[in-house]
Amino acid sequence: MARQTETNSNVSRRRFLGGTVAGVAAGAWGGALAGTAQAQTAVQEIRTDVVICGSGIGGLTAAVRAQQAGASVIVLEKAYEPGGTTVHSEGVVWTSESYEQIRETA
Repeated sequence: MARQTETNSNVSRRRFLGGTVAGVAAGAWGGALAGTAQAQTAVQEIRTDVVICGSGIGGLTAAVRAQQAGASVIVLEKAYEPGGTTVHSEGVVWTSESYEQIRETA
């Protein structure tokens, strides 16, 4: 059985994650712009409840469900357009033949 311990911290999990995400998002955004000729050194603090990495079918579905549950959501995408691998798979869903094949491809 897990044992809970008391802490004197006033930081909730949501506040901690929100602050952490804001820092990571700001750093990632700054890093993404560093290689461009028009890069600006502006930092923007973003506070959110949920961060979704990837705008494929899974990421966007998770974002919609989180928003429907009342969370503030931000979706990060590495590509210039949303859609992720879903866009390139032409609607085909890949599944493996067996558990062993899943482990080999992971």
